[in-house]
Amino acid sequence: MDFCPYWQDMGLARYGFGKIWGSQNNYYFLEGEPTNLMKGKFVRLALSVFPTMYNKKFKMDKYQNVQQKVCLVVIDGWGLSDEQHGNAIAKAKTPIMDKLCSGNWQKLEAHGLHVGLPEGLMGNSEVGHLNIGAGRVIYQDIVRINLAVQRNEFVTNPQIVASAERAKKGSGRLHLLGLVSDGGVHSHIDHLFALIRAFKQLQVPKVFIHFFADGRDTSPTSGAGYLEQLLQFISSEKYGELVTIVGRYYAMDRDKRWERIKMAYEAIIGGIGQKATVDRAVDVVRERYAQSETDEFLKPVVFSDDGQVKDDDTLIFFNYRADRMRQICECLGLERYKDLNSSVPHPKNIQISGMTQYNKEFPFPSLFPPVTHTNVLAEWLASQGVTQFHCAETEKYPHVTFFFNGGREVQFQDEERCMVPSPKEVATYDLKPEMNAAGVAEKMVEQIESGRHPFVMCNFAPPDMVGHTAGYLEQLLQFIASEKYGELATITGRYYAMDRDKRWERIKMAYEAIIGGIGQKATVDRAVDVVRERYAQSETDEFLKPIVFSDDGRVKDDDTLIFFNYRADRMRQICECLGLERYKDLNSSVPHPKNIQISGMTQYNKEFPFPSLFPPVTHTNVLAEWLASQGVTQFHCAETEKYPHVTFFFNGGREVQFQDEERCMVPSPKEVATYDLKPEMNAAGVAEKMVEQIESGRHPFVMCNFAPPDMVGHTGKFEPAVKACEATG
Repeated sequence: MDFCPYWQDMGLARYGFGKIWGSQNNYYFLEGEPTNLMKGKFVRLALSVFPTMYNKKFKMDKYQNVQQKVCLVVIDGWGLSDEQHGNAIAKAKTPIMDKLCSGNWQKLEAHGLHVGLPEGLMGNSEVGHLNIGAGRVIYQDIVRINLAVQRNEFVTNPQIVASAERAKKGSGRLHLLGLVSDGGVHSHIDHLFALIRAFKQLQVPKVFIHFFADGRDTSPTSGAGYLEQLLQFISSEKYGELVTIVGRYYAMDRDKRWERIKMAYEAIIGGIGQKATVDRAVDVVRERYAQSETDEFLKPVVFSDDGQVKDDDTLIFFNYRADRMRQICECLGLERYKDLNSSVPHPKNIQISGMTQYNKEFPFPSLFPPVTHTNVLAEWLASQGVTQFHCAETEKYPHVTFFFNGGREVQFQDEERCMVPSPKEVATYDLKPEMNAAGVAEKMVEQIESGRHPFVMCNFAPPDMVGHTAGYLEQLLQFIASEKYGELATITGRYYAMDRDKRWERIKMAYEAIIGGIGQKATVDRAVDVVRERYAQSETDEFLKPIVFSDDGRVKDDDTLIFFNYRADRMRQICECLGLERYKDLNSSVPHPKNIQISGMTQYNKEFPFPSLFPPVTHTNVLAEWLASQGVTQFHCAETEKYPHVTFFFNGGREVQFQDEERCMVPSPKEVATYDLKPEMNAAGVAEKMVEQIESGRHPFVMCNFAPPDMVGHTGKFEPAVKACEATG
């Protein structure tokens, strides 16, 4: 038979073994000359691993001349890294792998675009097996869309073309609805721009845009900037019309809070909301900011009486993530709108399309429907009449079947499968790190010895599954044992010990464990087991209720305590209870210890009387102080926004005004909500004061701060930032 062409494309036909992805790493183990492999000569594939695993003698020699047979071994979680710390693979004795690596082999990238994920995203077992089984890169939805934008393929996308034709033959009106930002979690503004361009090219008479504001995956007040970008794009294209703005809190609810969806729905179809003209759109949003209404929570603003969704209109939702699109789509495209009890008449004969498939039960078409991956390796082998054997233990069985076969629930002709049971007697696999690799190996050896199948494959799960169990508690106990110093007293989840929302009943639970030993009792040698038993009861680290290991380890009279968190916010409440009078509010029956001393890693609150291991640093002999010591008078000037910078910060972070240090604060503009509306700010006022001082000759040292480039730059508006630079440059 011919060798599967896809493997050649993957580069696997050229070398012995390949790393398939970065953080979650799988390998093909192919040992043999590349030319022989391509001619179909039998390839020895790490078969010597199997007898090593369970001490069964197995000879390869009698198979040396067997033609046209391949064995694929996927070692899940096995990767390459130069970093030695925490590298179990580097520490382990792996003579078989070392031998294989002495021959022909090749490292392959296994993250980001290499395996169809967005650039920079690490790979995983599912994506890895999908790519291995397909023999080609399988692009995820976001990558498919991005590539279509880059290649200008929106204009030929079948559903985009169909939507354009429907709009042109019908009402002539098409609506684009979705989250407008570059947050990249649910949508991307570039996709909206590409859609507008495509429908312009396809000559749809009218395109209306319904802007869902973000503020969750982006800065809470960045929406005005995205709105400016959209309006500039519409202006430059001379195409498209902004109709509504509404926060994602309303338009993208997923928790069946239908009253939220109703607000967005009535704006989109009924024009209900604050009325404004498009030329004031950005100003209106900024006015909302001034009222502490951020992007996510923007109540509807309506800019067009003509742009609401009407009978016979065509709608496209351009979010690619499904979960927060389902409810709004149900209301606009299905019967759910009846549950809203809205007085606004529902438009008739509208058609909805989604960027992707939002729900397989929805009757709406998608611009990028789920891809069925055909002619994958297993399917191709079946079409050639080649029988095959796929084997893994329970934990990885879906990977050698569903994912390896293209994400399809299909078993091809003459595809034999074998699921070896994963260990059930342990809660986590670090208690049995070999898992059932020996069982998988035994099944593989049986198949190879039988000669029944020209293609056999398996997955060895331990490196991946055990790698995911790395425990901090075990590390701590090992450290204590190695140092022969220290004792574990309690374990409590951060939910209780580190509350910062004045939920004192949570803090009370941690407090009583620490000072009263109240909680589940256990011996230290069972600490890890007890925690794992909690895991088995679905109690995760954050929510671990107290476990007490030592009656002697409770905080008692005259004890000394050190908190070693360096971040302050979640340390304040527990410190207040242990070191101040707050414990009285807990109404605890446990006597509070007397004369204890608390220290924090850093200063948790400047009002607390506790010392810090690393207190705030006082910077002395700074420039202003040195000048004063030399009898040099000085002048410091800035407008309001930067006045602390030329005084407090410039003087070493100290609330001090040195001798003969004159200060001047020039008022920053108050008439604007954000400084991109007045990019020059009051640079002229600062300049005027500086000129006065220089001309007077009073001070040998004068200094100032010009704020516009920084303050306007933070607004993210390019043109105003240019003007800010011009105002100071």
